[in-house]
Amino acid sequence: MISLDNFYKGLGEADHNNAENYDFDHPSALDMDLAFEKLQQIKDGRDIEIPTYDFALHARTKETRLVKAAPVVIFEGILSLYEEKIRSLMDLKIFVLTDMDICLSRRLLRDIHERGRSVHSVLVQYNRFVKNSFESFIEPTMKHCDIIIPNERNHSENQAAVEFLLYNLTQKLAERRKEMTRIAEERLRRAHQERRLQEQEEQKAQPFLEVGEYNPESPSQKPDLSGVGKTIAERTEQSLFFHSLDSEEQLSQVEQAQAKQVFFVNGDRAALERKLPGVRLRQFTGA
Repeated sequence: MISLDNFYKGLGEADHNNAENYDFDHPSALDMDLAFEKLQQIKDGRDIEIPTYDFALHARTKETRLVKAAPVVIFEGILSLYEEKIRSLMDLKIFVLTDMDICLSRRLLRDIHERGRSVHSVLVQYNRFVKNSFESFIEPTMKHCDIIIPNERNHSENQAAVEFLLYNLTQKLAERRKEMTRIAEERLRRAHQERRLQEQEEQKAQPFLEVGEYNPESPSQKPDLSGVGKTIAERTEQSLFFHSLDSEEQLSQVEQAQAKQVFFVNGDRAALERKLPGVRLRQFTGA
């Protein structure tokens, strides 16, 4: 569950000293852009860090809260349906309709016990800001809802609405699981494709040479390099050519040159592989 209350902007020093005159129930008091960004990320299947807000200090704390991606995410808050771009992310929009006298009594209990307010300050804020905000910004969002649930004292009166909500959530949960599975499979497919492309690029960068037949009775004969491409021509410093490769001096030359590939005619290939690990050995054979 994510609460819109986590996204209060907080007060500056001037407003903090005059907090009782600040309208916390106006949409401008909330960072809707950040809320939209985080909701979009978690809907894409990513874990998110959301801010935490201290209502006693009227400021965000330094700590954040980790919210892991889940098949169903509940976003709650009295203004959670106010922004159209945030509504566009929702699969199911619900409005819980409660009598205003119940709202006031709950607000008194919460603000006095949890936020250190006095009865007088809560009543002043309610009459000055809260009621007007409900009528101007909150109540109109009911027209965007899929379900309106009456929050009555007698819970049996809204049992049908609750059962309907549970049924819809179950359906959405099944659909979301399928979607998250599809997203995970797509990410794996893309990662595999990117690895293959990287391997292909690395292979293109390695020296490669197609060599025709070579006659060891004519030592002066040079391998046919007419088919060597530009890539190889530009990287000849990584390849060395020997008629016989059997002396320590020649092995030292290969190591000092840091050659990637060695072409030779005469030599003990097995022994050379042990002495030159990491070097690609290409031996010419006679016709």
